[in-house]
Amino acid sequence: MKKPWLAFTLSFLLPGAGLAYLGKWKWAAVNLGFVLSIGVLSGMFLSEDLLNHYARFIAIGLGAGSAGLAQSLADQMNKKMRNTP
Repeated sequence: MKKPWLAFTLSFLLPGAGLAYLGKWKWAAVNLGFVLSIGVLSGMFLSEDLLNHYARFIAIGLGAGSAGLAQSLADQMNKKMRNTP
């Protein structure tokens, strides 16, 4: 059984790390790539003032999204393990 809170925390700190903890290495790489891409695109297309103002919100939103995904997947995996005889 995997700990959903640990998957959440790992992915919040480093997007994709919680998915790697769950053994979903390809999904972890995709998640990290997606988060990095959004960060790079934000840096390229937002003005410096907007980026300075919204960078922390973008980072928290991306971390929370990644963390929520990892927690949800851990819950699903645990539920399947409980239902398997």
